[in-house]
Amino acid sequence: MDSIIPENIKVKMLDLVETAEKILFLGIGEVNMGDDGFGSYITAYFSKKSSSNLLFINGAATPEFRMEEILNFKPDLMLLIDTCDSGDPPGTLILADEKYLVNYLPISSHTLPIQLFIKSLKNDLPDLQTYLLGINPVSMLATEERFIYKPEKFDLDDFESDPNLPFFEINLTPEIHRIADEIIKFIEKIQKTE
Repeated sequence: MDSIIPENIKVKMLDLVETAEKILFLGIGEVNMGDDGFGSYITAYFSKKSSSNLLFINGAATPEFRMEEILNFKPDLMLLIDTCDSGDPPGTLILADEKYLVNYLPISSHTLPIQLFIKSLKNDLPDLQTYLLGINPVSMLATEERFIYKPEKFDLDDFESDPNLPFFEINLTPEIHRIADEIIKFIEKIQKTE
């Protein structure tokens, strides 16, 4: 089976990771709005898998609340993982640097526009490279029923102590779920090369 991730995105991500010393994967999105939970789904998977040179943060709809943690880590590369509207069909992945974020605006459930968030980070981290790994969603409909995220695995103390865990289950559409799982596998390969 062919990879769901376009080869040009794989090559560019590998190139970025190979040239960066400290990498932040920042998932953004509202888990109760269908595919908007794409970034949170991916980074929640890596909840306990950060290292001295790789940090995974589930920024949810308020990544600015994690600003201090990001600044303390001092990444030189930040990969934002979010839904976006690039004008392409649903399920299309893009990898765009910060110059192009104006053209590929994340679909915003965020309280602070992502461009302002990046600008604020760059006040303290002027050499920070920022890229958006974005996906065009299939559905952004709000979830009618909400269930606790993996209750068989996590209890209330886990949610209290780990800000990367979403409280509610993430309800991606099947197509976006499949793509997110492929990205997780690809990031795991990146982790092994670090």
